[in-house]
Amino acid sequence: IQKFFKLQNIDFSSIIKLIKEKIKIDVTYTLAIDRTNLMFGKVDINFLVVYIVFQNISIPICWSLLPKKGNSSTSERIHLIKMVINNLGI
Repeated sequence: IQKFFKLQNIDFSSIIKLIKEKIKIDVTYTLAIDRTNLMFGKVDINFLVVYIVFQNISIPICWSLLPKKGNSSTSERIHLIKMVINNLGI
């Protein structure tokens, strides 16, 4: 499974489009951004994720694997939010 996902290029615009169509986002919605750090053995896995909050459910629509431990930088958050804005609009 790891080899399969390692070779995949994730197209966030397709993910956002699919979610937008399925939950029919045509009203105001809430976005949330969160950083999650997991340990896999001795390896830190650090994700920065943007979610659409819809009916008390958070649906991940865009994420970035951070190459470090700890908090994300402002430029990393801006980069992720720009990807969302390019696909959902403002």
